Amino acid sequence: MKKSFLLGFSFLLVASISYSQGRTHSGFYFSMGLGPAWGTSNGYDNQGSVAIITGTGVEFDFQMGGSITKNIILHGTITGKVVAGPQINGTVVSDDYSLSETMIGGGITHYTPRNFFLTGNLGAGKFTFSQSTGNSYNSNDVSTKYGFSLLLKAGKEFWISKKLGLGVAVTYGKTMVNSTEGTYTEKWNSNRYGVLLQLTID
Repeated sequence: MKKSFLLGFSFLLVASISYSQGRTHSGFYFSMGLGPAWGTSNGYDNQGSVAIITGTGVEFDFQMGGSITKNIILHGTITGKVVAGPQINGTVVSDDYSLSETMIGGGITHYTPRNFFLTGNLGAGKFTFSQSTGNSYNSNDVSTKYGFSLLLKAGKEFWISKKLGLGVAVTYGKTMVNSTEGTYTEKWNSNRYGVLLQLTID
C-alpha cells in the first residue's frame, strides 16, 4: 500500500514538473472546487430575536471565464455552502434542517509563475433555510433577499496535463443581507472558511 502511494505520488510530481515548464494561463478558463467549510451565520431583528448558527458543512464553487492577459483571468462565479443539522444558539438541530448560503457574481484570479493563485469575487448572496419532509423530492425552503457577498480564495495548483491543473485552496466567504418590510427589520451576516480541492481546465 505504502509502495503504491509513493509510486503514485512520484508519477504526479514528475508529470507536474514536466507540464509546468513554460506553462501560463491563457484563453478559456474553468475551475471547480469542493471541500469542507465552517464558521458562523448570525441573524437578528429589531424585535430582539437572535440566531447564532454554527456547524461544519460542504462548500463548492464554479468559475468560468477567460484570460485578459497572461496569468490574469476574469470569470463568472457561482459558490455555495451547505450545513445540515447545524447548531442554533448552542442547540444541535436535526439533520432534516439545513442552512445554505449561495452567491452569484464575478471576480478576478491571478496566477504566479509557480502556479500559486489568489482569487477575489464579489456578487449577490442569500441564505436559504430548508426542512426535509421525508420525501427526497420535496422540502420546505425559506430564503432571504439577496445582499452583498464576497469570496476570497488562495492556493496552489500543479499541472497534471497540458490543460489540466489540480490543487488546493483556502477560502473566506461573507454574505450580508438586510431585509425591511414595514416596521420589521431583519439582518443576516456570515463569516465562513473552507479548504477546497480544486480542478482547473485552462
